[in-house]
Amino acid sequence: KEPFLKLRHQGLIRGTDGHKMSKSKCNVVNPDPFVEQWGADAVRLYEMFMGPFEDGQPWDPRGVVGTYRFLNKIWILVNSKFQNPNDKQISNSKIQKLLNQTIKKVTEDIENFKFNTAISSLMILVNELELGAWSLEFTEKLIKLIFPFAPHIAQELWEIIGETSLLDFEPWPTWDEKLIVDQEFELIIQINGKLKGTILAP
Repeated sequence: KEPFLKLRHQGLIRGTDGHKMSKSKCNVVNPDPFVEQWGADAVRLYEMFMGPFEDGQPWDPRGVVGTYRFLNKIWILVNSKFQNPNDKQISNSKIQKLLNQTIKKVTEDIENFKFNTAISSLMILVNELELGAWSLEFTEKLIKLIFPFAPHIAQELWEIIGETSLLDFEPWPTWDEKLIVDQEFELIIQINGKLKGTILAP
């Protein structure tokens, strides 16, 4: 039997000029200065967020700045919320639902090598968190979801919330099927192909 079910070829990261990186073209990018300036997690996250795993993408140094800001947002968010005791036991239903949808999305995307869309869903979740509050259990799940993409900062945050174990050996979060189903959806009303309105339906 074959030792694996499918062979996946990673996409070719091209130079900033859009061409294949080559010493002869002098467009090779050394990641070391980016790691020194923005951190290994930001560079790692950017490389997975660039695009689909199998597709080639041009290197854009501004992208590392974007992922650094995203990780910084998570760092500030978890630290500030954890230090506020009034927020530790609060979770609204909207955030609970989004968390469960994100767990499902990230889990399935990782299995299918769709790292860029998994990270995108995490960005949507984090943006929503800035508007609400959540429990300590929620924070633990968020950190676990970030861990495969940004392991260093995730482990630091794990210790900040009082945990001593390595995230490598922690169980992956699971989602509640009841909490990922929409209670209502927008029903579009059309007559003869023309939009007449929308209503919310169960």
